[in-house]
Amino acid sequence: MTRNYDAAKELLSETLYQAFKGFHDLKSHEAFLSYVFTIASRVFYKSVRNKDDFVEDFDFDRLTNNEIEPDVMLDITFLRQSMNELSDDYKETLVLFEIEGFSRKEISQILGVSEETVKSRLFRARKKLAELMGVGDESRVE
Repeated sequence: MTRNYDAAKELLSETLYQAFKGFHDLKSHEAFLSYVFTIASRVFYKSVRNKDDFVEDFDFDRLTNNEIEPDVMLDITFLRQSMNELSDDYKETLVLFEIEGFSRKEISQILGVSEETVKSRLFRARKKLAELMGVGDESRVE
């Protein structure tokens, strides 16, 4: 979310503080992960609305690894650039589902939207990402 290590640590700290304060209200311990992600999303978006410094450009060059093949690194860079072109709603939903492994129901709880909205966002995000990456587009040079 933050694209910055220090801002992510600050977000994590605030999230854990909020989670600890409300932990006694948690009805099901199985829902803890969703509970924490919900808090993190709310803290993050509140900070964006208040123009806090949580959101900064991520230094992608820090991730470069000499063991990664150049063509793989190029694919990663292309994917990252394409993901950044998605709307925040699409990107967040796609990351929570595809990368974090949350179910549609858990994502709906985290984001405070219906499961149908999550399904719709996933469908549209995948479609838009495929368009941006030229998947199925014969005119794209491989």
